[in-house]
Amino acid sequence: MARVYLLVKTESGMENKVFEALKTLPYVKTVDIVTGPVDVVAVFEADSLNKIEDFILEKVRKLEGIRETTTLISLTS
Repeated sequence: MARVYLLVKTESGMENKVFEALKTLPYVKTVDIVTGPVDVVAVFEADSLNKIEDFILEKVRKLEGIRETTTLISLTS
């Protein structure tokens, strides 16, 4: 099982909209609005890393309100 942590910086005031959009997507296991240098953290899981990577590049990064993402690949999942 592949697991990815996606750190998301949103446009100002778009945290809730991005949070709600991410919650409905395939492969998303959890989503949290957080404090600190990023606004939202999402955990993705799938049977292959390629599925998650392709999905993030093709769908997630194009969501309205997302300014920047950082992808962290779990080495222990």
